[in-house]
Amino acid sequence: LCFSGFTPADTLPGDTSPLPCQIAFESDRDGNREVYVMEPDGSNLTNLTNNPADDMQPAWSPDGSRITFVSDRENEGEGGQFIYVMDADGGNVRQLNNENESQWPDWSPDGKRIIYDHLGDIYVISADGGQKSKNLTGSPENDVQPKWSPDGNNILWLSGEEGKKDIHVMDADGHNKSRVTKDAGVHDAVWSVDGRIIGHWDGKEAGCFNC
Repeated sequence: LCFSGFTPADTLPGDTSPLPCQIAFESDRDGNREVYVMEPDGSNLTNLTNNPADDMQPAWSPDGSRITFVSDRENEGEGGQFIYVMDADGGNVRQLNNENESQWPDWSPDGKRIIYDHLGDIYVISADGGQKSKNLTGSPENDVQPKWSPDGNNILWLSGEEGKKDIHVMDADGHNKSRVTKDAGVHDAVWSVDGRIIGHWDGKEAGCFNC
């Protein structure tokens, strides 16, 4: 996952130098999963979490100031796997939600909300933790891996059992749910910057669906 605080419009005409960028990723190189950042050339590798628990699935906030991630670290309760938020330098770590076994967080484009999945449903919560989480799907299906659209109007997610998942799309408030693929067995899907959906699955070429 890469964050760049600049856009092509910020560069000088004719400037072909690469945009400033840091990559956030998870690795178990130190014995357990931690969240790291580094420069695109691999330099300045930094362990941001540095915790004996497993820290994983990092996602940059749109402005690059914060990172959300999943952790099973000790907390004030009975422990579990929750969504956390920290500053880009690894400071100010705080637990965001209270649903155990949460995973796959993703920021809204305006940086105000975070979506994630918990026990087969898609949830949304304010990024500052000031409001209670809301279940957006509430179905008996296995709903996982949500992603915000670039304009913030839609959310995609995968639904179905392992090896049989399909891509679904809904409005950001949970309304107007629709299935995009049928019997595709999708492993994961993301939005392109122009609002299309790109996914991959076994035995088929990557599909791109104009939504």
